[in-house]
Amino acid sequence: MDYDLIVPSASRPHLLETTLVSLLGYVDHLPGRIIIHNDEVFPDKTQDILTILDKILGTHIPWTWKNDQSPLGHGPSLAWLLNQTTIPYVLYTQDDFVTLRSLPIRETLACMETHGLHHVRFNKRKTMPYKGEGETRWYKREVQYGETPLVVSDHWYFQTSLWRVAQIKPVVDWWMGRDPVGFKEHGEIKINNGLNSVIWVTGDYQRPPKGSSWDDSQVREHYQRTFIYGHIGDPPYVKHIGDHPEDYALIRNRSATS
Repeated sequence: MDYDLIVPSASRPHLLETTLVSLLGYVDHLPGRIIIHNDEVFPDKTQDILTILDKILGTHIPWTWKNDQSPLGHGPSLAWLLNQTTIPYVLYTQDDFVTLRSLPIRETLACMETHGLHHVRFNKRKTMPYKGEGETRWYKREVQYGETPLVVSDHWYFQTSLWRVAQIKPVVDWWMGRDPVGFKEHGEIKINNGLNSVIWVTGDYQRPPKGSSWDDSQVREHYQRTFIYGHIGDPPYVKHIGDHPEDYALIRNRSATS
């Protein structure tokens, strides 16, 4: 089954190179196409990025990209990426996640297609039995779909993960039509608010019934259908590498005199 790889980037060629080389070396099924959107947060990196893409991808994997000198922000960047794909599934990652071990893409796509799953992520941390503290603690629950082990996930994460385009795109499009400027920030929260019906977004996608609790793991499993690949206790699949202050991708003045 085909999928496209979509990557929002922030003019960090040294991170993007590590991300792409490690991911493409560990997937068991290569993407049909790679789509990259670059926000030029750091100026004068365009040629460096193109050099890296040509070196890594060349003519082996079809790829396309768009560069915006005035950064769009994460939400509009994601909207552009999703608008470029014409197939049901994408593998999402950002330009600052190094892959640590084999990603079972083929198995996971087959499971998503057979069982109607919407989102399966490859964790950036050891999969713990719960998340959070006190009244907000989320207790994770293992499930099995066919031969594929999964853990119900508390929301749609923007980590390295396989996405069903038909589930997320209507929410992204709704935000773009309603508030594209405000959608530049806190895109993950706003998208999950739509998917969870905290905000009643119009769109043709599977939503939980009114009055249901978005943080009920049974509701999540049967409606939002968001999961972590593997078992509780499994080690991480990816590692975040964009945590150095000089690589922070916040929109700010990056001129030499700032």
